[in-house]
Amino acid sequence: MGNALAKDFQFKQQEIKQSFLKDCVGKDAPLIPVELFGKQEQSATLKPILYSNELNYLNAHWGDWDPRNAIASHRPIIGKFIVRLKRFLVSLFFDNLFQSYFAKEREFQMQLVRHLNSSARYIDGRNKELFWQLIGKIDQEAAHLTERCDYLYFNCLATNKMSSIELKKEIIGLQENIAALKQFLTKLKADV
Repeated sequence: MGNALAKDFQFKQQEIKQSFLKDCVGKDAPLIPVELFGKQEQSATLKPILYSNELNYLNAHWGDWDPRNAIASHRPIIGKFIVRLKRFLVSLFFDNLFQSYFAKEREFQMQLVRHLNSSARYIDGRNKELFWQLIGKIDQEAAHLTERCDYLYFNCLATNKMSSIELKKEIIGLQENIAALKQFLTKLKADV
């Protein structure tokens, strides 16, 4: 009975793992179930940091701080001339006066986004590793629990068997005493 229970437990464990792997996100993403905790009210889902909207935005727009890109005019006729004049004045300041500062600023932002990307990769990898360590620990604890339950089951079975043997001996002893009392009573009746 204990072996059948252990095999059934191992079968269920494998079944859960297979079901889990089917519910995981894409191949590139760490294996975290999509709906591990059910649907949350916030828009946050369980997806890797590397693919978060915030980091994607930073990767796409890290160089958008340059004001030369934002120069535009809403005037249809003289707007082109105004835009050219603004671009000339802004490039005069940017290219001549603040060139080294903005180059350093650009380099800083580029390095910051690179650092955020590498940190996100590291955190995602660590989370994936910790998740699978947790799964392994749960498997180990479940196996230990199964072992302990089997031990307790067989211990109870042995105690029950010993108790039933002792009870049978007591019953046989009582039956012998009853038979002896019956013989004694029949002798007493015969003597009277």
